[in-house]
Amino acid sequence: MPVQVFSTPPAIAFRRPWPTTRRGFKLWLISVVLGARGFTYATEPASRSGAFQFPFDWMTTQGWGVLVVLVCGVAVFSSYCHLGRDRFGYVAMTCLSGGWALCYGYGYAFRGAGEPAIQGLLSFLLIVVLLMHCAGDPEYQPGERRSRRGRR
Repeated sequence: MPVQVFSTPPAIAFRRPWPTTRRGFKLWLISVVLGARGFTYATEPASRSGAFQFPFDWMTTQGWGVLVVLVCGVAVFSSYCHLGRDRFGYVAMTCLSGGWALCYGYGYAFRGAGEPAIQGLLSFLLIVVLLMHCAGDPEYQPGERRSRRGRR
């Protein structure tokens, strides 16, 4: 059975700066917060090498910050899409947060980064779990509401 796709008129969808659906708002909020963190990685000097370590040498922290901002931009754009079209943003943000957690884990396991690396690993694994949970939320579809009065 094909999925029926509902569309929201742009005058309603873009009335506020955040998306009109719950799923979209959750994705938008996480994307904005992580995008701000990526912006700090992109603008600060490379002295931030404590717990966050790359397993490869071809990417700098500024490059990572630019990548984070770009992925978060895609996720913010897809958060305004409705009924399953926001899945690209959820996949992108889950992969990004998982990669971020792996870099913290690599810093702890192989570069001796210490407790800040464990804290970063656990916090970004929590974000991955939160994103996977939010991606499974059902979206409200028009016509699903039932009347509160019983049938007589």
